[in-house]
Amino acid sequence: MRTGLLFISLSLLWGSLSATSARMEADRQTLPVGDIVSLVLTIVDDEKEDVVDIKEPELPGFEIEDRGESTSSSVSIINGKVSSRKERRITYVLRAQRPGQFTLGPAILVLEKGREVRSDQVRVTVTGTAPPGSPSTPGAPTVEEPGSTASDAGGELFAPLSAWEKQTGHFFVRVTVSPAAPRHQGEPLIVSYYLFTQKNLISDLSFYRLPSFENAWSEEIDSPRKLSFGRTNIGGTVYDHALLKRYVIVPEKNAAQVGATQMILEVMTGSFFDARKRTLSSIALSLDLTPLPDADRHPGGIVGDLSIAQDRTSMELGKEKPLDTITYTVTGCGDLHHLDLAPPPVDGLKLFAPDTTTDQRFDGTRLCGVKTFKFMVKAQRTGAFEIPAVTLSLYDRDKGWRTVASRSVTVRVGELAAAADEAKEAKKTVRYELLRELPAGIAVHDLTPFTARPVFLGLLAVPLSLLAGALLLWAARSLLRGRREREEFIRRDWERRIGAATDPATLLNTYYDAVAAVTGVNLRAERARRIEQRIALQIRPFTELAAELQGAVYAGGRSGDIAPLRERAAALLRTARRMT
Repeated sequence: MRTGLLFISLSLLWGSLSATSARMEADRQTLPVGDIVSLVLTIVDDEKEDVVDIKEPELPGFEIEDRGESTSSSVSIINGKVSSRKERRITYVLRAQRPGQFTLGPAILVLEKGREVRSDQVRVTVTGTAPPGSPSTPGAPTVEEPGSTASDAGGELFAPLSAWEKQTGHFFVRVTVSPAAPRHQGEPLIVSYYLFTQKNLISDLSFYRLPSFENAWSEEIDSPRKLSFGRTNIGGTVYDHALLKRYVIVPEKNAAQVGATQMILEVMTGSFFDARKRTLSSIALSLDLTPLPDADRHPGGIVGDLSIAQDRTSMELGKEKPLDTITYTVTGCGDLHHLDLAPPPVDGLKLFAPDTTTDQRFDGTRLCGVKTFKFMVKAQRTGAFEIPAVTLSLYDRDKGWRTVASRSVTVRVGELAAAADEAKEAKKTVRYELLRELPAGIAVHDLTPFTARPVFLGLLAVPLSLLAGALLLWAARSLLRGRREREEFIRRDWERRIGAATDPATLLNTYYDAVAAVTGVNLRAERARRIEQRIALQIRPFTELAAELQGAVYAGGRSGDIAPLRERAAALLRTARRMT
């Protein structure tokens, strides 16, 4: 009896374990606005009753970024009975849209026989503030995007879509300009280009054409290698946005307007199997500039919050030191590009045009940096002089107009060199401000161009000589080869003629002509002894054969008798060389 009860209990327990169930859990219970959380719904499907439908859980306060599924199955045998178990996992990647405490779920499973199975619920707490413009949090404070300018946050960057942007409303390029209007002539401007896209629409992008600026000096100051996206809500639509490029531009003096051409991108949209290339462009900029307030009362004034310093307030010049320098350093934020310093002229001194250096940087909202002016001062006569202070009229949006000034410089000039010595010294010195910094005893180098020096001409002559020698060698070898070919042709021609001789007389005459053509020796004109005395033993085989041929002629030999003589004559010609 007890055994039967135990078996029934185990069977009921197994049945309850193998029934269809649903369980939901999150990987975190607290997160800030904009972060993501993974929610996993695990469904255990019993073989007795299949799941025919799943009612997705309600997810208030969250947006689904991604959704994925996976399945697994197992088979077990208990007391000879085979049973199977299927497990299905649905993973939701959620992004928090607003702060608060939210209850996620439940998910509802509809079984084959109409029965419903509910999962458990998950509570998640979201901290922080909602994105600007979110309809669920009216009046919420705006959140400044990291790296954006003051006018970007809650201003132009998150403004409603323009007519141009609505043409490609799912993604677009937005341009912002800081500071906001009114913008003044000569005022540095920060121009930023942002990409806005709804989630997972753009897989890749490239720059087809970057903007060019008109009536302004420009420099690229920010170009992220990897786009860093933030998230915002514009008109009820959630967009991811990232900075593409940022430029600083300084309008030309008195320019009433500056402009920029379009930035054009090529973007890839769609999935891997359905990717398409599209062209995306920004608007073309046209910005009106207004004159600085009260500009007529501040001639030469520029935009900036600057200070001026100098490296000295006095100097002494004389015969031993007729030249010296003074350096002014301007530091701050503003139009350093157009900044110019011009101390007033001083009778008795000559101030040369300055050497200038500029080091600028973007501090997040403004163009700042350092600009130095190095003047060379030359004494023209003896006496005491004063270089007046240099003044700058500056306009700042917050501080208005103000004037900054350097300090005056006292110059004492002692005895100067005579005119002849001064002229001689002037020939040796080109720029004193460079020479005064060089070490004593510096070596003097010849500045003659290397191409005008004898060593260059010598080096140039070497390859030319080698080339000329190679050409001469080639010509000599060509002439020698041609001569050998002509001699060989003549020798073979005479061999053919000797082989064609049919009687001793013809053979003898042909032999005489062949020897004369090949060796240059005329056996007919001289006696054999005289020829041998002149050419030594080189000609003896030829004279001996000539004597035998003469004997054959006198004996009246037949054609068959002269065959050996023909062969000997041909053999001698093959080894013969010119002797005269």
